[in-house]
Amino acid sequence: NELLFSEIEYMQKREMDLQTDNMYLRNKIAE
Repeated sequence: NELLFSEIEYMQKREMDLQTDNMYLRNKIAE
């Protein structure tokens, strides 16, 4: 159960990182 929780937490962190990357790329393209 503890492992599963940390797995989910890790996936959520990765997803946030990806969204941040996407916003960064969009801003670069928009310039």
